[in-house]
Amino acid sequence: MIERLRAEDPGSADRLDDLEAAVPTELVDARAVIDLGDRALELLHRGRGHTDGDLWLRVSDADLVLAGDLVEESGPPAYGPDSFPLDWAATLGSALELMGPATVVIPGHGAPVDADFVRRQQADIDAVAREIARLQKAGVPVGEALSEGTWSLPPATLEHAVARGYAALS
Repeated sequence: MIERLRAEDPGSADRLDDLEAAVPTELVDARAVIDLGDRALELLHRGRGHTDGDLWLRVSDADLVLAGDLVEESGPPAYGPDSFPLDWAATLGSALELMGPATVVIPGHGAPVDADFVRRQQADIDAVAREIARLQKAGVPVGEALSEGTWSLPPATLEHAVARGYAALS
């Protein structure tokens, strides 16, 4: 990862040399708390979506949630080869239970958002999952799904979503 950062930002080489990679030593099943002294940081696994290890970091006394790549503001959600397109909407729904109208959500990419933004993204992700299931059930081959479907997100961003969804349904 450090080599990738060097390639993306050659000016950062001096700072990167001072970094030490820290491998996680504990797993978070559903919830863990880190006591920071004057506040607690909750680490919450609410389900799969962008990956199977997505965590929400919640600072309840600040009404702040760090969502990682489960929420993306700067572009459509990034479905990768390790994403779970059929689970993602339910994971967002579970996380929405943590949010109030004033909660600030820090996405993995982009500017801070609110719970309404997360609800809209959840609806788009749910529509993708439902379309994948509809097309698979209708017998549309995986290779034709992107051109045959009616998508709530840009089809060019859904190649992995369709492949992963079809595989999960098979």
